[in-house]
Order: sequence, then structure tokens, then C-alpha cells
Amino acid sequence: AYALLVAFSGFQYDMTQGMIGFAPVKTQDGDFRCFWSLDSGWGEYVESANSAEIRVLSGSLDLQKVRLAALAGKSPTTVKLGNRGLKSTLQNGELQLSTRTTIKRGAALTVSW
Repeated sequence: AYALLVAFSGFQYDMTQGMIGFAPVKTQDGDFRCFWSLDSGWGEYVESANSAEIRVLSGSLDLQKVRLAALAGKSPTTVKLGNRGLKSTLQNGELQLSTRTTIKRGAALTVSW
């Protein structure tokens, strides 16, 4: 059953690169929400028409790259960890954070476009 969640959400993770990605198969009116789980933590991914949020509900998540299908043809206007802005660039469909970042329990990485 978990394989269906991974397939439907388009979830990708590469620990060595610090990359997490989501490419939902279907959204409802531009909205999508799913659960994700890794050995270091778990949380949820929430996508709307103009933003996406990777929330950590337990544990932590180390990131350097974010791959979102929703970014296709768009440029992110802001990338934030909580209230703090993060420097990033968009390269080859991946959002590259300027430094490896740890998202801790109760925090979220928000990408707006």
C-alpha cells in the first residue's frame, strides 16, 4: 500500500545529494497533500496553486535540493525556512539551496511562485 502513496505523490529522495522531490499524479483544483516518511523523520507535503510546503512533523530532514513538478515553467519568488529567507537558484528543474539546510520538527520549507 505504501508503494501506491509513493507512486501517486511522485515522491523522490536521495540522501547523498540531500534531494527531496514531489510530482503528484493528480491534484484537486491545484491542491495536493500527502504524507512522506524517511529514516530521519516524517511529515507532509502540501501544494497549492502558488506555493508548496515541506513540513517536518517528527525528526529532521537535511536538504540541499528540492525537485517539484509544480515548478515547471515557473520561477520561485521566495524560499523560506519558517520566517527566514533562504538563498537558492533554479537549475535543471531543481531548486538548489545555497547551503545544506536542516528542517527540524515543527518547521517547514516553503517555496512560493
